Amino acid sequence: MRIDDPTAAILAQRAQPGPRIRRAEDEYAHRHLIDSKVPICEWAWRLYPPQFIDRVVPDLSRRGTLDATVTTTARVELGRWIADCAFCPSAQVVSPLDPRFLCAGLDGCANARVRGAFVAVVFPLPAIRDDIEALLLARPDRVNRNWLTSETVVDLAAENAAMLPTTGEAT
Repeated sequence: MRIDDPTAAILAQRAQPGPRIRRAEDEYAHRHLIDSKVPICEWAWRLYPPQFIDRVVPDLSRRGTLDATVTTTARVELGRWIADCAFCPSAQVVSPLDPRFLCAGLDGCANARVRGAFVAVVFPLPAIRDDIEALLLARPDRVNRNWLTSETVVDLAAENAAMLPTTGEAT
């Protein structure tokens, strides 16, 4: 899996005013990570590395490679694209600019079952992703900006019609 340098896309996205569904580059971006060309999928790892204080440090000899046998799927929760770890109960914010996952955080497993290799993150196709994001952004409260992979764009539109006030109604 070839990942292009996303620096220009990140900076262009940040220049756009207005709400958006948050991604890893919104949650974890620090100038030193962008400037040093650290891949987005490693940003959470660099900022919140897994801690192995009370557990054995696993073999991470495949770190930096991609394991083609395992995937995880992106979903939207509280207005953020996240993916669940394929191996443990952890999850983290992810990005379609770098659709790979490396489990980080205090209780993260570091993708130990695949010796630290990245796991591919499956996102909806760009046009569908844009529709999902537009429908979720129509919801004023971020707590209601959620999407599961079992839901279609039609499902989201129906939810919006049921939950959002319509304009121009006579009272």
